[in-house]
Amino acid sequence: MFDLAESRVPTSKSSPARLTAFAGDFEHLAAALFALAERAPARLTLRQSLAFSIICYSNAMGRVITMKDLRKLTDGVIGQSIEKSIQQFFTPSRDYPDGLGWLEQEADPDDRRKKYLRLTPQGSDCAKAIIESLKEGSLN
Repeated sequence: MFDLAESRVPTSKSSPARLTAFAGDFEHLAAALFALAERAPARLTLRQSLAFSIICYSNAMGRVITMKDLRKLTDGVIGQSIEKSIQQFFTPSRDYPDGLGWLEQEADPDDRRKKYLRLTPQGSDCAKAIIESLKEGSLN
């Protein structure tokens, strides 16, 4: 998923059309990050954004995902303390009153130790807005 060896980074020998396409890719990425930044608190980190994006992707694909899955998918990029870091995405609570309400944890009925990360309706709305920004891909 995050294999830099497969990246298509243009070189100085790339054609002007290829460089323009590459810039367009970054414009789409920047538009999506801008949409997330508009909805999230300023304290949101890149790793937290990555975690939220992976959870959105898994949910959109109809797959369940746990914290363990999240750590495995990112191969340590997010870090072991991601549980604490993504608390801001959960519903506000006594321990975390500034929660965004974008995610919820659902216990596996067969194994209560396993908790699935799911988007709430607010989280789904946020994800849809980010995707719409990505499709528009315009910073102007």
